Amino acid sequence: MKNDRPDIQSLVIADIEKRRELGITRYGTALQPFNGRNAKLDLYEELLDAVMYLKQDLTETDELRSQLEEAQARLSEATRAFHDYVAEFLGGGA
Repeated sequence: MKNDRPDIQSLVIADIEKRRELGITRYGTALQPFNGRNAKLDLYEELLDAVMYLKQDLTETDELRSQLEEAQARLSEATRAFHDYVAEFLGGGA
């Protein structure tokens, strides 16, 4: 479904361009073949980092979901207590 948001490919291209500029700033060149690095080892290490970031996000999301559920339960209890108080107050004055 078409919407007004930017397309994902353009977002990824912009990210690649930023990474390229970072590489040039940091290393004096964009990534090139035969640069003396082990590309598979670099990828493996980057994937390990990615897994760590994913686990961090999942852990934080679970914690926030738990906190939200606890807050919702406390709000429901407070709402019930308030309704009971109002019902008693209105019923007691009649």
